[in-house]
Parts: sequence; structure tokens; C-alpha cells
Amino acid sequence: MDYILCRNRVTDLEKWKKAFDADAATHREAGLKLMHLWQGSNEPDNVFFFFETTNLTKARAYLTSLELAVSWEGNSVIEGETFFIESKD
Repeated sequence: MDYILCRNRVTDLEKWKKAFDADAATHREAGLKLMHLWQGSNEPDNVFFFFETTNLTKARAYLTSLELAVSWEGNSVIEGETFFIESKD
């Protein structure tokens, strides 16, 4: 398994969460399985989420796509970071 850790800084958590949940099927199609979702305790506008994937190439293509970037802009995302973590087991 490989993993992806993401951080989004958002202006409206409820709007972001609604859009994120609506993308669940798209996440599955991209080979992503949501493992955890957290909100920063000292910075509540920061949301962290952790995916598991069996196809890092497919997941990377989706998470770096222009389509996703445009969607983020329309759903309260100010900035984001994505870390692709390959298993070496």
C-alpha cells in the first residue's frame, strides 16, 4: 500500500466538507480510500486527510489534476499541500 497525506486551508469548513463528501465516488475511482480526516485544533481552518491507495500513479494523476484544482478554488480552499508516501515494505 501507498499513502497520501493532504492539507487544505479553507475559508468555510462546512462548504469544503460538503464538496469533499460529494467527491467520495471520484476518490474511489482514482483508487483512493479515505483513512482519516482531521481538523487542526489550534488552526481550525486547516483540514488534514489521509488516503490509502493501491495505485499511486492513478491517485497522483487525480490529485494533481487541473480539474481538482479548479474544484478546490470553488469550494473554499485557500491553499493545499499533498504528500505522496510510497511504502518500502
